[in-house]
Amino acid sequence: MSITEISIKRPLLISTVFIALILFGIISYLDLNYNLLPSFSAGVLNVQTTYPGASPDEIESSITKQIEDAISTVEGVNIITSTSMQNVSSIKIELKSGVSDVAAQQDVERNVSQIARRCQRTRGEQIQHRPICDFEFDSNRTNIG
Repeated sequence: MSITEISIKRPLLISTVFIALILFGIISYLDLNYNLLPSFSAGVLNVQTTYPGASPDEIESSITKQIEDAISTVEGVNIITSTSMQNVSSIKIELKSGVSDVAAQQDVERNVSQIARRCQRTRGEQIQHRPICDFEFDSNRTNIG
């Protein structure tokens, strides 16, 4: 007897075999061990500055370039990507693998706060009425594995 004759004459047997195969497949999938996959994390820091009333060119020359220069000295930085828009500068910092994102964030905050102090000194009394530059930090670490 061939498999087609068995499936026509005994459909319950074939249904039971397929249900058993599906059940064993589900159980095997749930018991899979993922120890062979490496666990790694991608560190990304974002620095966003706001400068009310500034044009994109002014943002780029007075804020973005200075922050990029300061951040490039931080150890463990892989890629720096920046965008300057009306009133806003956004800088994305990708860290090398194995670098502590907390330590890198502290170094970046230290360097950017120096720029903020210089910004306050050069702007004089305007800083007392409203902040000229607001700095915002965000650390995203995506764990995979």
